[in-house]
Amino acid sequence: MNETLDWHDLQLFLAVANASGLAGAVRITGLSAPTLGRRMTALEQAVGCELFVRRQSGYELTADGAQLLKHVRSMQEASTGVTRWQEQRDQQTVIKITAGAWTSRFIAQNLDSLPADTCIRLVPDNNFLDLRRREAHLAIRNRRPTQQGLAVQKLGRIAFAVYGAPEFVPAGGKMPETNHLLEACPWITYEPASSSIPSTQWLRERLKKQPVLSCSSPTLVLDAAIAGAGLCVVPCFVGDSEPSLRRLSAPIEEITHIQLLVSHDEDRHLKPVRQVAKALHKLFTTNKTIFAGDFPKGP
Repeated sequence: MNETLDWHDLQLFLAVANASGLAGAVRITGLSAPTLGRRMTALEQAVGCELFVRRQSGYELTADGAQLLKHVRSMQEASTGVTRWQEQRDQQTVIKITAGAWTSRFIAQNLDSLPADTCIRLVPDNNFLDLRRREAHLAIRNRRPTQQGLAVQKLGRIAFAVYGAPEFVPAGGKMPETNHLLEACPWITYEPASSSIPSTQWLRERLKKQPVLSCSSPTLVLDAAIAGAGLCVVPCFVGDSEPSLRRLSAPIEEITHIQLLVSHDEDRHLKPVRQVAKALHKLFTTNKTIFAGDFPKGP
């Protein structure tokens, strides 16, 4: 065997071995089970031996696979050490935060709440970046990660509701029925290209007609709603902060969720990461009633 092994395939091997099968590795890597299966077969061909015994209950390591796993874990630890050394030697650490678009916007609007001597890189992304591979230092997410070695803190509840310009408010100012709004009003939808958004799914399942506008950018949805083009579903902390919008429904329980602050179990002890995480926790918990939609503007 003279082939140079692909480091990415070795990382996938580590995920499959740690998860004892493809199903668990799918959640860790984001790749499909067929893709992972093909990559493991290609790796076995490259090393010239079987690495797994494939059973219906999962993948069991062979003796050769167990030996390879020890080496790959050592390589992963060495790679992590190099990454940490590189970050720590920088004179000014850049803390990378990944969150959904609206949450990233909120952080940008409240940047003065974070440590002044730290550079922040915001990555608006609704997909899960791999914190174990240092794709980000901190992540704000709507569900608990399945990966091992990650620390999680609760930030509080986040609510969503229907919003529109004042001209959509019924006579008398009463809260309209959501079914009536779905049937009678024009709608603007957020249709991201690469991820599944609960608020988008909720609206797609209920809206029986074509929206007047679909946007891949959530801020365009907001701009169009402010301009009076139609109704939209946005987080309450976004809609309630816009003077030109009115809340037209109660918080939608089906898509209300708990926000979580996620960090690598080792990186969270680094001073700049710890300081930023502490500041984010304070920022979100201080504003928990705003995120929960407890103080709506009346129709």
